[in-house]
Amino acid sequence: MGDEPETRRLALNRTRPLAAFAASITTLLLVAAPAHAAFGVNTFTVNPSSGAAGAHPDVPISIQFSDPQDQVKTLRLHLPPGLVGNPSATAKCQQTSFDAGSCPSDTAVGTTSVSADAFVLLGLIGPVPITASGKIYNVEPGPDEPARLGAIVNSLPLGGIPGFTLKIPVEVAVRPTDYGLDTTIDEIPRTAPGGVSLNVKQMDITLDGTPAGGSGPFMTNPTRCGAATTTVDAASYAAPASFSSNSATYNVTGCSSLPTFAPTLSVTRASSRADTPTAYTIAVNVPGGQSHVKRTEVVLPRGTTLSPPSAEGMSACTDGQFAKATADTVACPGNSELGTVTINTPLLGVLNGKVWLGTPTADAPLRLFVGVQEHGLSIKVIGLVTPNPADGQVTTVFDDLPQTPFTTFALSFRGGDRAILANPVECGSYTATARVTPWSGQPDATPTSAPFPVDDDGAGGACPAKRPFTPTLQAIPGNTQAGHDPGSLDLVVDRPDRDQRLKGLKFSLAPGLLGKVAGVPLCGNADAATGNCPANSRVGTVTAAVGSGGAPTPLSGPVYFGGPYNGGIASLIVVLPGKVGPLDVGTTVLRSALKLRGTDGGIDVTSDDLPQFVGGIPTAIRHLSVKLDRPGMLLNPTSCAPLQVVGHFTSAEGDTADPTAPFQATGCEKLPFNPGFSAVAGGRGETNQLRHPFLRTVITQKEGEAAQKSVAVTLPPTIGPDLEAVGRACPQAVAATATCPPSAKVGTATASSPLLPLPLAGPVYLVQIPGQAFPGVLLDLKGLLDLKLNGRVTGTQKGLVTVFDSVPDVPIGKFELAFDGGPKGSLVAVRDLCASTQKVSAAFTAHSGATRTVTSPLLVSGCATKASLTLSGVKKKKPRLDLRTRGFPNSAGFERLELRMPRSLKGVSRKAKRGVRVLSGSKRVRGMKATLRGSRLVLTGLPKDTQSLRVIVIGGALKPAKSLLSAFQRHRKPRLTFKLLTREAGERSGTSTAAPAKALTIRPRS
Repeated sequence: MGDEPETRRLALNRTRPLAAFAASITTLLLVAAPAHAAFGVNTFTVNPSSGAAGAHPDVPISIQFSDPQDQVKTLRLHLPPGLVGNPSATAKCQQTSFDAGSCPSDTAVGTTSVSADAFVLLGLIGPVPITASGKIYNVEPGPDEPARLGAIVNSLPLGGIPGFTLKIPVEVAVRPTDYGLDTTIDEIPRTAPGGVSLNVKQMDITLDGTPAGGSGPFMTNPTRCGAATTTVDAASYAAPASFSSNSATYNVTGCSSLPTFAPTLSVTRASSRADTPTAYTIAVNVPGGQSHVKRTEVVLPRGTTLSPPSAEGMSACTDGQFAKATADTVACPGNSELGTVTINTPLLGVLNGKVWLGTPTADAPLRLFVGVQEHGLSIKVIGLVTPNPADGQVTTVFDDLPQTPFTTFALSFRGGDRAILANPVECGSYTATARVTPWSGQPDATPTSAPFPVDDDGAGGACPAKRPFTPTLQAIPGNTQAGHDPGSLDLVVDRPDRDQRLKGLKFSLAPGLLGKVAGVPLCGNADAATGNCPANSRVGTVTAAVGSGGAPTPLSGPVYFGGPYNGGIASLIVVLPGKVGPLDVGTTVLRSALKLRGTDGGIDVTSDDLPQFVGGIPTAIRHLSVKLDRPGMLLNPTSCAPLQVVGHFTSAEGDTADPTAPFQATGCEKLPFNPGFSAVAGGRGETNQLRHPFLRTVITQKEGEAAQKSVAVTLPPTIGPDLEAVGRACPQAVAATATCPPSAKVGTATASSPLLPLPLAGPVYLVQIPGQAFPGVLLDLKGLLDLKLNGRVTGTQKGLVTVFDSVPDVPIGKFELAFDGGPKGSLVAVRDLCASTQKVSAAFTAHSGATRTVTSPLLVSGCATKASLTLSGVKKKKPRLDLRTRGFPNSAGFERLELRMPRSLKGVSRKAKRGVRVLSGSKRVRGMKATLRGSRLVLTGLPKDTQSLRVIVIGGALKPAKSLLSAFQRHRKPRLTFKLLTREAGERSGTSTAAPAKALTIRPRS
């Protein structure tokens, strides 16, 4: 398409000789106007011998001036677009020959006749009407001229006026607006040799359609039918800046009779190697004699695409630097060049120019600036490049091209690693197509290029049946200190050039390589969709290299942290701006779901599919790095065993690859490992022999310690399995499908981690284990992830042993495992749990290799509580209450205590804070809450393992009723009944352990 504008300019240059000839004739007429007449162009006619489109007519031009006040100085002739002269139609007269007035006859391209009034001897002779005639010659142009004409006219002696010869140079130029030809004669002589003064009145010129001594046509009509208008401008010496204008129009007809419009299309390349950037030359060829080209649309074959690295390091040429509508020199920067243009025109031969990348606009993100500036000729055209957004197929359009003939218009785009175009990925035979529109109005032509091959090696080698898909993976931590923040984690994917292209990405991080979800600000879903996330949610950086060949272009952008996505507990939002040099094809936003694996507690990162095209540009990702570097977000494993990060990648063609990257933490021996352990059993009425006590075990651990790998809990011999519960165990096959019936449920489990904002919780099932005497237990934890833990149970002389030996490498702050008590309990008291003290032990092994065994007393909830109470000071209206309670030596400890007093005593709530004192041993209990409401005293928030209390109520916190005071006045001491209710720590298991109300009947002291 770019070829057409350049060709038109060339044609216009050829037309300029005709215009120059007209200007020459005007110059020959030296004006000697009457003193008072106004200078101007009186009549102006252009009457070609034929108006047929594309014909080669003789073009007679006649200019008649009104009587000038002064001699004509400047004459400009503006030919209509498409009316062109061919300076190559004849030989050229050398400038020296022209200056001597002796141009060869075979350089003549027209004739001229000038009518003038002549004066001599200071006007003593004249005016004498004379006619000077001569020829117009095709003169050798200067280095900065597209063409030049010259007129040599002779006048015979007449009426005392001597004969003379004038040589008038004619400048030829091409208009930068419509590429029509302009000819100019300036400084037209006012005198002739022999002291002759001239006053030009009329000039007639005829430009030959086909010169007698030429090799072909000189003048050619436009190939666009309709009015063709020529304009003349003239100015005199008296008013050199004031031009008089006139115009003449003739009709161009018969466009449908032009030869059939049949341009051809060709594509050549530097290399035929598949999936490789290479130089391309695309040429539109138009046989001579056909219509000029108005519009071209070239569509490259599907698979030939723009190459992303081509814009790297480039800048764009602005419209001001290109200066399309002027003849100014193109000032586009050197790094905006894309290639070259070659125009072969019958007017001037081969012309060479350049192709630049134009500044993008909202409607045209990819523009080609094509310019040729040779021999004073300035051709500038703009093309639009549009890649198909779905498959990258490239379409280039040049519209409204100048009406000039060309036989070849070729755009050659640079090659190498930063070539503009890349060959298709697949081998085969490819063709380009075009739609070319003529100015003649004839039907569009749709030429197709000859098939061109794409092969494997650029030498005809056959492509494999399928390209390999061998991406590699690296996992690079900032540091490897076990259990510590690695500082950063860089997941790097590399794809060899010409491998199948990446589409799907999933990373399975090494077990124990974890991310902290709690406490990281989130990018909301609306912002995540656009990539416009807040800065405080940024967690890293993505870098990529895209494109085929040896120099893929780098891109980079931020990574943000988002909420749940595609079933994951959280997400990563990768924002990759598609800006390369001056081109911006838009921002790609990809979201990756973070899912915690229920098998080993590790993290899977699953990305949205990678786009294959962005803005019609193939991504062709060769390198991708996602670097997470937010402080405190990541945590290294606490195991120093060799581990792996595993990639699960899918190609655009559906193939898969599972590359691995080694990952190994160091310094495990430096990690502390001090888990805490406690257990409580019992329940109201369930401590006796053959009853069903609840059992709650609690494991605690501080942040920063090695994570537990296995734990074995040994119960005392006083607790055994219930055979009826064993019969309700879930079959192992059913347990594998997570469909155990409710009857197999025997408890609940809860786990909290500093990495998660919410704990995990779920039921505990008994599961049949083939070949084992005791069923196992299944912990089905749910929350932000689903985690299943299997425990095996064995019987030993020391008691039941439950072992969990596949605990994930995840920091757990607190873990509670509670077995229900009561009628559906799975455990049975072999003997009374309150009759003696027992111990329970837990053996821990860390992922770091450290071990620890913790033995602690088995706390028992529900044993009888001993209590005594005294009441004094009633008679003095200052009651003092002293309550003493003591539980079983290994009781679970009081959580709550409530004393229900007789109605004759009322609490004063406002005095509860100072009036109620609570002692444990000899120390006052701090931090608990005492409430006096009516006849009730309630203590809550008691310290853990509180097994004995003394509660003293003084200071007016109790108020005796009148009936009680009256009894004392009658010297009676009434019997008062108090009720004490206690609740032990075991109630947190979900089983009520509140002891029944204990009645304390006393006679108050006076």
